[in-house]
Amino acid sequence: MWKFVEGDWITKFLNSTVGTRLYADQINKRANDKRTFTGAEVEPFEDPTIERIVDKHFAVVDPGTGLQYALSPTATVTLYPGGSPITVSDPSDLINLFAYHVKAVLDTAHLIFQEVETKETKKGTKTFRTDLFSFDLNQNVILWDAGAALIRGFDVPNFKRSVIKEIRKTKQEMPISFYWSEWLRQMNEGVHTFSDNLATALGIDRTGEFGLVQCSGGVTETAITVEEV
Repeated sequence: MWKFVEGDWITKFLNSTVGTRLYADQINKRANDKRTFTGAEVEPFEDPTIERIVDKHFAVVDPGTGLQYALSPTATVTLYPGGSPITVSDPSDLINLFAYHVKAVLDTAHLIFQEVETKETKKGTKTFRTDLFSFDLNQNVILWDAGAALIRGFDVPNFKRSVIKEIRKTKQEMPISFYWSEWLRQMNEGVHTFSDNLATALGIDRTGEFGLVQCSGGVTETAITVEEV
């Protein structure tokens, strides 16, 4: 089960990004442009990296842990206490909602961790962002009646690319067990990264138990093994 001190950790984590965003000026400019203009009238940014960020994300955070994470739609927002959540599919629409509703609360969103590298090219310094793993953050992730399914919404966007890279490096065909082992390895890395970053965002005491922990109450742990075929 997930354990992060309080039951509303998803909402607290999502809303902790407010006021701590990278590229806030560019994201807000795109939101303002979409509110003012339509379609082709919205002028794209010259930097393609910035353009991809404002097109896909409404928040990018650097927690100082070596990776950055970004929040994207589809998201749901409650505009006022007691109101019903509304679904938002455009990052600029979400920014505009928060601009006009000071009591708005972000309930769900898509979270993706990214590796950021800066390289010198013939055209100057360029920033490259690589998607590592992602989670759909909503109340379903705290349901723990379905075993491993509790890591709902987990994905490795570049899993296929990483497998192909390994095959090219070894120059041999891999058994099915390799694919399962690699998926489990990256899932394990993703869960630990998520737990560490969430603990940092919420100021959780790391000396205690937190993250994805074994459920108490007589439930036995089942080992997962992958056999060669």
